[in-house]
Amino acid sequence: MKPHTLSINESINISSFLAPAKLNLFLRIVNRRPDGYHELQSVFCLIDLYDELRMEVRTDNQLNRHDWPIATSENNDLCLRAARALQFHTDCQKGADFWLTKKIPVGGGLGGGSSDAATTLLALNTLWDLQLSQSVLMEIGLSLGADVPFFLFGQNAWAEGIGEILTAIEIPNHHYLIVQPQVAITTAEIFPALELTFPRKPTKIQSFFGDVGPNDLQETAAKKFPVVGEVLNKLNALAAAASIENPPVLTGSGSCVFLRGNDASILLQIAEKLPKTWQTFIVRSLTHHPLQQFIPA
Repeated sequence: MKPHTLSINESINISSFLAPAKLNLFLRIVNRRPDGYHELQSVFCLIDLYDELRMEVRTDNQLNRHDWPIATSENNDLCLRAARALQFHTDCQKGADFWLTKKIPVGGGLGGGSSDAATTLLALNTLWDLQLSQSVLMEIGLSLGADVPFFLFGQNAWAEGIGEILTAIEIPNHHYLIVQPQVAITTAEIFPALELTFPRKPTKIQSFFGDVGPNDLQETAAKKFPVVGEVLNKLNALAAAASIENPPVLTGSGSCVFLRGNDASILLQIAEKLPKTWQTFIVRSLTHHPLQQFIPA
């Protein structure tokens, strides 16, 4: 299936691809490895909040960003790193120009950067006609970040290891209110401050019934960034008043907090009662990645 193409004029064709965000419906840290990484268990849920990547193939091997909305150097940019990794792995001599429309909050724990990298891999695998398998793309993706393989997996998943051991799982369709206060949090700011004793007993996939569960990083994030605690407390009170039983939960290492609900209008009413300085989104869960047709066997 051909990628959707936006015709800018007769001489320029730019292909457009979506990169979805994710939520961690629960997050349990079970061990710390000798290499410094933490082993986890989580459920990754795709949601309909998207960045949009537009690309134009070049006949040389140059990779260029245009009007980039993120203050990241080209050497550290995940989209360019993904493209370079494909060039290196395949000895591809093609290049690309990139444009990014950013809607997923940076530093929110929603996986936006990882999703952008995964979408870059999927798109260029098609546009450059590389014909790499899903497993090879996931291996390349893991070298870029622990969350990248999930977005290449293409469906909701039970995750273990550092997030790369994935098992497909069905999740009930729900609406979510996502709130991000005026703070961005990096994983490197949270994990070193964890006050957990390892190893910890893992839970079992059979015990997951689609419910929202606790996040082992939540207490640390709220201590280090008090505004996260403010969001949690405010949402707790508003959820109780609206007879929503499940509590708000931090996603990933934050700073975004989400509240699940069955009625989007009630979630919208809650959002309207929050401080205007907090960014809010009403989203819905997805069953598959929007680029499912580009995910190879």
